[in-house]
Amino acid sequence: MTAIERTAYPRFTRAPSVKELREIYTPTPTDAAFVGTHARGPAQKLALMVLLKIYQRLDYFPDPQTIPAAVISHIRAVMKYPGDLVPDIAPATLYRYYAAIREHLEVQHEGKHLRHIAARAMHQAAQVMDRPADLISAAIEMLLKEQCELPAFSTLDRMATRIRRLVNDGVYRAILDRLSEAEQQAFARLLEPEQGSLVTDFNRIKEVPKSATLTHLDEWLTRLIWLQSLGNTQRLVEGIRLAKITHLAEEARALHATNLWDFTAPKRLALLVCLIHQATIKTRDEIVQMFIKRISKLTNRAKQELERLRKEERATTEHLIEVFTDVLQTSTETQDPVETSTQIRDVLEHAGGAARLLEQCEQVSAHHGDRYQQFLKQFYGSHRRALFRILKTLDFRSTTSDQALITAMNFILANEQNPKTYLEATIELPFASAKWLRTVMVRRKRKSWFRRQHLETCVFSYLADELKSGDLCVNGSEQFADYRDQLLSWEECEPKVAEYCQRLGFPMTAEGFVEHLQTWLTEVATEVDRTRPGNRELIITDKGEPVLKKTPAKAQPSGLLQLEEALQEKIPERHQLDILVRMHHLTGFGRHLGPLSGNEPKIPDALERQLLTIFTYGTNYVEYTKGTKSGLVHPPQSTGSQVHAQQRHVLSRIQRGTVPARASLPMPPGRAPSLLAGSPLASSQPGTRHESHAVTCPCSSPKIADQMGLRHKSGPASATP
Repeated sequence: MTAIERTAYPRFTRAPSVKELREIYTPTPTDAAFVGTHARGPAQKLALMVLLKIYQRLDYFPDPQTIPAAVISHIRAVMKYPGDLVPDIAPATLYRYYAAIREHLEVQHEGKHLRHIAARAMHQAAQVMDRPADLISAAIEMLLKEQCELPAFSTLDRMATRIRRLVNDGVYRAILDRLSEAEQQAFARLLEPEQGSLVTDFNRIKEVPKSATLTHLDEWLTRLIWLQSLGNTQRLVEGIRLAKITHLAEEARALHATNLWDFTAPKRLALLVCLIHQATIKTRDEIVQMFIKRISKLTNRAKQELERLRKEERATTEHLIEVFTDVLQTSTETQDPVETSTQIRDVLEHAGGAARLLEQCEQVSAHHGDRYQQFLKQFYGSHRRALFRILKTLDFRSTTSDQALITAMNFILANEQNPKTYLEATIELPFASAKWLRTVMVRRKRKSWFRRQHLETCVFSYLADELKSGDLCVNGSEQFADYRDQLLSWEECEPKVAEYCQRLGFPMTAEGFVEHLQTWLTEVATEVDRTRPGNRELIITDKGEPVLKKTPAKAQPSGLLQLEEALQEKIPERHQLDILVRMHHLTGFGRHLGPLSGNEPKIPDALERQLLTIFTYGTNYVEYTKGTKSGLVHPPQSTGSQVHAQQRHVLSRIQRGTVPARASLPMPPGRAPSLLAGSPLASSQPGTRHESHAVTCPCSSPKIADQMGLRHKSGPASATP
């Protein structure tokens, strides 16, 4: 069953805060008028009001026994009823109250209609999503949009499981129908180990080379060529959404070769195809990243070489300035042109002669103006073969109508084996800057020629720049794909414009939108002008440009250090395990963890083991216990593999949910937030002492502490295991 915590299905808060009770469960005059016309006695009115506010919060009617006592007490206090009054939620009147609330709120509750809406939303979402939790959340969004009462969670869970299976079976069958018999046999051989070995080609697909060194770049290129030799997977996954392909590839990556034989042939082959397809895409992305890093490193080395030569020639520059100063003084002191010319020649001869001085001027001039381009050649030689191999392996395309860089790339590819130092300039280089043209071009025999090696470094440099800017793309890539292919077509966007503008409060016509922006900007400008005299941080220059000055730091209040010391003495030291458990209690970030399927974890004590794994990895406890016989639970024995299986967007979702939740925690009145949440109060972790910004959390993890072998007390936690 899907974990309800990982869905958008509304639930009661474990311990509702005063703010939540006041904002959500406080009856309004409209609510009071409705209750007054449908209930008579105080107990009946209290019961109807509780059910009304509960439905407004949850969009369904829960079991009355699960309603928190804090909610009932708050509503009873607002309605000014005695504290011992019990709401009359008898079965005889319960359904009558339900019907009245549905009619009052204009809610659709017919079961068949609700299931039809939910099924349609799930089927549409299943084209791009795979986790049942996401399908349930999509159905909930559509049901609320259609003013429907939410069905039971178990109903939505069964529907999500069935629809997900139907959609996935369709995907598996579509891929299988595109595979020939020979291709099916070739993919099946990927799961068979080589003779005398336990390693399969399936493992080779999942394993990736190391970081971007020159040797590993060759390994990545070899890997890409091998993956492409397995077949054109783009043809096999055509028409299937990228999100679905990505999830199937992740599912295959988390499995062993022997596990795939437990699936049916359509699913097994679909998982293999998606894995190969994604591995090919990721390999292309990695190669492009390495290419950009290589060019960036070569550029930096060329700039460093230029700076080194500048420092070495500083004495020559100073000598030339002294000679020039002597020439100027001579010309100003002597009025006779003939005598001036004679004295200037004497100055030049004394400084080494005109020819020598001219040579020194050319040498210094060559290294001024940030012309590092000419030094790329001396570092480029060892990378030349690998860089050309990248050009021949990847399919570079321009995303604009300008094809000059692609033409230049094809030109250097055609002359890769040409040993000549100069190549006749038969193409234009409109993309190159003046400094590059000065480095690349040369006039010989009344013709324009390219310096071959300088031309190659120029083209490689601009290829890297335009890949980063998006003016160049790589076919079959994801990070460096043509951004235009990732945009929605106008046919898809046009039906959604009205709803989008309505949600954001924008006019739906072009004229109205322009007028709205003009009015908005005018109001902002008026407000800025109104507050301008008292705003010392904002300065408007003579050119009319606004400049925001840095806010000056406030003086430290007297007694702040004494207050922090007093807080450290009075607030007990907490173990970081306690802080982690407390943060989970407040934010519920554990709902994002668990199996990739979104179902409930099957391992015992799942939450404890997840928190233990986060603690051990977050505090480098894995390195601390490595090679020791501490007898503590090692993370890989619990959920270490689970951590590696989590996707980046899942971890990002945890962060997005945790940071705002921490910022919304209530602070004691009159206390500066920095004193409680920003000042470093000590908390301990095994083998070290780190600063932590979390405080005042109860020691609520004795079971975890026992597993870690830590001494758990009600007071300060032990600093060592």
